[in-house]
Amino acid sequence: MRSVWLITLLLVVLPTACLAGVVVVVPADNTTVSSPTHFVAQASSVNGIASMTINVDSQDVYKINSSGLDTYVPLAPGTRRVLIKAWDNKGNYMDSALTLNVTSASGNAVTVTAPADGATVFSPVQFLASASSPNGIASMTVNVDSQDLYRVNSDHLDTTLSLATGTHRVFVKAWDNKGNYFDRTLTISVSGSGSASTGSPGITVSSPANNATVPSPAHFVAVASGSGGIASMTINIDSQDAFKINSDHLDTYIN
Repeated sequence: MRSVWLITLLLVVLPTACLAGVVVVVPADNTTVSSPTHFVAQASSVNGIASMTINVDSQDVYKINSSGLDTYVPLAPGTRRVLIKAWDNKGNYMDSALTLNVTSASGNAVTVTAPADGATVFSPVQFLASASSPNGIASMTVNVDSQDLYRVNSDHLDTTLSLATGTHRVFVKAWDNKGNYFDRTLTISVSGSGSASTGSPGITVSSPANNATVPSPAHFVAVASGSGGIASMTINIDSQDAFKINSDHLDTYIN
């Protein structure tokens, strides 16, 4: 007797759109935020991205012809249903949904003293920032390239972080005691190590910026590097030495 074998194959064909998606960096889903609300998102597709839209309660409130968005949107207090939408260059649609609780809290702010936005710095990079809110501050975080690298339960932070050479996207985040989230965004370039043995000779001033208007006492943050090592640094104001330290970096306030 001849045996007959039946082989059945089940094939699952994934459409091109399955290789696409929308990633929302901020805000997180189901969080409490203040207005204007900071939105940062990125879309990807093998076909490339044509445009992105922020839709709030079935109304398109922002559109950009790009694969990424970074903007602030005023939102009314209450629970808001948000869709971050994207279309690729072949018309395929994708989105990411968020539910946000928008509060009427005002006066929330993050102030970053160092590094300055757009600055070129050495690693390790010093971060100095403070946050304020009528509700008080519960915690702050330094997020670099979508990774939380430092967190403190305080209304201010002062820390140094080792970062790889290159351009980095930084979020200095804060939450107040009622759960409201707010942040400040920076883009910095790390040129290499600031150690005496490897750094290129020079001084990098993180604060204050040149030609800036500052309150007194003024905050000075700087780092120096050189092939022979750094013995000391001095701050000279109007031809008078106002501060000196035997170190390759300084962080001080001067009246």
